[in-house]
Amino acid sequence: MWGGLTDETFRDHLKACAVEKGKKIYIPSGAITGLDNLKVCQIAEVSKVMLRTTKNPRSLGIEVDKPLLLFKGTARDCILRYPKNINVAVAIELASGHEVEVELWADPGTDRNTHELIVEGGEFGDINITVSNRPSPENPATSYLAALSILTLLRNLDNPHPDRDLKP
Repeated sequence: MWGGLTDETFRDHLKACAVEKGKKIYIPSGAITGLDNLKVCQIAEVSKVMLRTTKNPRSLGIEVDKPLLLFKGTARDCILRYPKNINVAVAIELASGHEVEVELWADPGTDRNTHELIVEGGEFGDINITVSNRPSPENPATSYLAALSILTLLRNLDNPHPDRDLKP
């Protein structure tokens, strides 16, 4: 979903087009929670932003008989290898303004897509979030929560206070 936004040239072009047209770009939170508070990392000291994602190997199109670390590196490199499976890392990078370290695990013993977000943030403290999502029935490579976040964003586009239901 957001893999293309790791390309800085494309992202800068997209921003310039939005500014030129007087428009906004909306990015749903996807399969992770807490992106609103993660934005403080854009202005506060941060020493680490790390995402550890664990999925059933079938959702990755592979078979393994025990937990296996498939990838360790940056969000940008991971999205190139697993474009349908790790968009959440890009959402975290965009929200935090920091490069995200990623570990992608395949575990045959899980039926969930689990995302563990670890942020070490000197001046404000630390953030540790674990989200255990059910895979989407139509696309097990993504979480059902990701689809719900898109629908919620669209529903709230015309709401002046989307954090509270102020619709008539």
